Amino acid sequence: MKKYNYALLFAFIIIMTSGCSTKYMVRGLSDFHKSSKLISKSLGGVFSEIIDEDMELRAEKSIKKSSISISDLEPAIISFENLKLRKEMINLIVEYSGLLNALFEKDHAYLVREYGDGLRKSLNNIYTYKVNSISKETVGLISTLITMVPEGVIFMKKKKFALRLMIKMQEVIEDISSTLKSEIESLELLYSNLYTRLFRIKVEDKWSQKEDKRLKYALAGLRIIKRRERFGELIKELLKTMDVFPLAHKKLMNSFKRNGSVLLGVDELLNYSYRLKSSYDIFVSGE
Repeated sequence: MKKYNYALLFAFIIIMTSGCSTKYMVRGLSDFHKSSKLISKSLGGVFSEIIDEDMELRAEKSIKKSSISISDLEPAIISFENLKLRKEMINLIVEYSGLLNALFEKDHAYLVREYGDGLRKSLNNIYTYKVNSISKETVGLISTLITMVPEGVIFMKKKKFALRLMIKMQEVIEDISSTLKSEIESLELLYSNLYTRLFRIKVEDKWSQKEDKRLKYALAGLRIIKRRERFGELIKELLKTMDVFPLAHKKLMNSFKRNGSVLLGVDELLNYSYRLKSSYDIFVSGE
């Protein structure tokens, strides 16, 4: 009789421990997806800002030309073609984290298909740009894994699928994070000069000899200076976050291997993401 009671107690402990582990796994995946969306929004905003300011500067400079062509106005710092690759990388981060999170949602089938198709599309598009970590074999294997998840699959099967996917995606995440970080570092070296040139051409060169017209240009100059400083803060927050992102993914993956644990790495990423969101919101507000 005692052996039977011990067996029941052991089974109860296993069930309770598994439930706790599942809770942390699901929370970790949800936080990872939430962080990915916040990071992606800021990344997209940074690239759009550089292109917009670059084109505005080129438009101001074109006024002095007697004729004009498309190439005179198109952005030079980041071309539209290069922007496509960056957008695909940003999309991949969201689609991938969304797929992982959707796997453990109650009604996951629709979201798994939606995020899975999005991830497959981004991988294929990035592959055409010859990004190092994404080979034809990687794309094919991940595409196969995505189509393997049936509706109503049990938790342990979901976990097994998620772990296989994460192992294959770790190198991709590291490569994309490194690529985006390098490009943000390049922008960090360029942005101050870009805003300085905007200030010169929109304020200094247009400074009026009449005092009653100077305030308009002085206020325009203040807006440029404030935008420059806030953009710099946003860049710094992004660089910190891009360092943490692949490490958080690796910790998340390792926690799956250990059958679940408190995901401190994802908590850290979420904190960085909220700080990044704060910097982005201040920048966008223009206040």
